[in-house]
Amino acid sequence: TKPAICAPSGSGTDEKVGRLVRSIAYNAGDDNSQPMIECVRDFSFRFGCINRTTGSLSWQTDPANCTSTTGDLRMVKIGIIVQESALDMTYSSPATISLFADLGAGMQKTVNILSTQRNYRWRPIERTIVLRNLE
Repeated sequence: TKPAICAPSGSGTDEKVGRLVRSIAYNAGDDNSQPMIECVRDFSFRFGCINRTTGSLSWQTDPANCTSTTGDLRMVKIGIIVQESALDMTYSSPATISLFADLGAGMQKTVNILSTQRNYRWRPIERTIVLRNLE
């Protein structure tokens, strides 16, 4: 049996819930795909830029905001909020989940979890990728 698809999505652009499914088990001729990630509530980026003069790192929401060239872009931080359970009427998730809290209030992204989505467990995942050999 396949698990429930996504928690209901809202009407605003930021309230959409996407579906991302990858199979971890497949037998030829059988429809037995097992989803690794069932639903994605939010997918965001932050970009780490190095100032060539001072060497200081600043975080931006748009890579174009790195000073003069893409050579100043040194890191990409990826944030994703994934659905981690099927519908559970005995559970109530927090009303908001934050990404990038370690970057400070200006770079933090707070995602609202709609009342129709709160009976699902959501997990924030963040990864930082250091870019190398850009010159």
